[in-house]
Amino acid sequence: VPSIAETGGINISMSTPFHVDRLGLLYTRTFSELRGITAIMDQQISRILAQGIADGDGPLLLARKLVSTINGVGRDVLGLDISYISPRTGREVKYFMPARRRAEIMARTEIIRAHHQATIMEYQNWAVQGVVVKAEWMTAGDNRVCSECLALEGEIFTLEVAMNMIPLHPSCRCIALPFKVK
Repeated sequence: VPSIAETGGINISMSTPFHVDRLGLLYTRTFSELRGITAIMDQQISRILAQGIADGDGPLLLARKLVSTINGVGRDVLGLDISYISPRTGREVKYFMPARRRAEIMARTEIIRAHHQATIMEYQNWAVQGVVVKAEWMTAGDNRVCSECLALEGEIFTLEVAMNMIPLHPSCRCIALPFKVK
């Protein structure tokens, strides 16, 4: 078996069309997620400014409220009503997560998504070699597994169905194992 260096190194491997497609998918998804975060942040900042002007707040107080909101500590520090309208559900959410925490969750979730989709694509490539597989859902197996993921533990899915199942939710830690079709 040739080594990575003997086959052209990691740069050659990552620039093949096979991997470029996956990176393009990740880029598109992440950009869409960032637009959602930006929209929520815009909504929150607009509320703070409008309410502050209506209340007669001065520029320094408004600035403190904006910084607290962006850092996700508004309700605790300044008694602000921290909320936004969820673009996914259309309902009011009474919590504003700090930008850093949202970024960490988004990064973790999108890495899991990219890894999962690359794994499913690799399983699909096995068919070229005559190995037909499906995907078996596996959780992290600890006490932090949510009820939705636990309900799917051990379930078998076609690769087409499994392609967009993981992550089931932000910070999902589930994986799809190969299940050989007999």
